[in-house]
Amino acid sequence: MDDRRLLKSQQYRVSELLQAVALDPGQFRWMDAKTSNNTIISLLVYRPMEKYRFMFNNSLGSWGSRFSPGKDVLEAAEYATSFDDQLEACATWVSYLKREISTPEWDSLFRVGASQARTALSATENTPFTEIEIRSISERLSKIEADLLSQGKLSQAQSDYVKSELRKLAESASRFGRKDWVTFAMGTAVSISLYLAQPETGSWLLKGLTTLWTSLHGSPALPM
Repeated sequence: MDDRRLLKSQQYRVSELLQAVALDPGQFRWMDAKTSNNTIISLLVYRPMEKYRFMFNNSLGSWGSRFSPGKDVLEAAEYATSFDDQLEACATWVSYLKREISTPEWDSLFRVGASQARTALSATENTPFTEIEIRSISERLSKIEADLLSQGKLSQAQSDYVKSELRKLAESASRFGRKDWVTFAMGTAVSISLYLAQPETGSWLLKGLTTLWTSLHGSPALPM
């Protein structure tokens, strides 16, 4: 049986690569894998989600790599002529991995929004906002808008959409009762995150709306 597992020094270089992007090497483990030609090779597995892994397949005289996640697919492969080249492929995989594990799940975002809305609706009468409250809502939504746009991550079209949606939300405070406005506000946050394809932005907006609601009522009616 041919043994083509990585050397300890090579595994150490992979560990350095993980640390360089603020990933804890302790969240990964090395495993042995066997190829179809009965060669033992090294497999690096991300412990919290073991479907995410990088295979160092050096069994056929080349430096083949198979990994998950890929750039736009769950699984991808690359081929190199040296370990240094394979290490570059591993660095690329690490960037894809970090992207995936740092992105909130869409269903989690929707659950949070629904939970917050239910909590607020159960504790709120559908009475109109006062003029002072309407002005406060407008001012705070303007601040949320400015904070989001200042991050510089949005295209012009995305920025225009965010401005339009948040301004509609501000204007709706003079038309909707409190319960109706809460439902509309939660929906606006989710709609914006879907348009931007950024669930993390939706989570950020929900937190901002929670702070806004708390300031109006003096208690955290929309707990995170």
